[in-house]
Amino acid sequence: PGMEDGVRRAQCVFVFLSREYLAKRNCLLELKLAREQHLENGTRVVLIAMEPAVSFEEIQRWTDGSGVAVPGGGLRVHRHTVAWVKEHLLNSKINMEWSVHEGFDVDVGARDKTLDTILRPQSRERAATSWAK
Repeated sequence: PGMEDGVRRAQCVFVFLSREYLAKRNCLLELKLAREQHLENGTRVVLIAMEPAVSFEEIQRWTDGSGVAVPGGGLRVHRHTVAWVKEHLLNSKINMEWSVHEGFDVDVGARDKTLDTILRPQSRERAATSWAK
């Protein structure tokens, strides 16, 4: 069983977004499959920004028809991926809970507490309203 089987069988898929993630073919396949499973089967997809450059506000600023540089050189988010992300992810909530401070300095204790909150089972009423946020 590989990534595809895991995503197809999951009730919830966490996607830890970064420019590097969006520049890698297998990661994009995972993201697209997770979105398809959400649309077809209602699989919950939780998008978590791991760096400021993939926050909702920053993605809005990405230029159509251009790639996005990945720190460390070599990789770029392809221009077609930029267009796909802007079309399909900007209508989804991109969680910023990992960023404890404005500069994305991650406090491990706070991050772990946030993950516990995200993973905690929800009541039906709370689960139904969580997608509206």
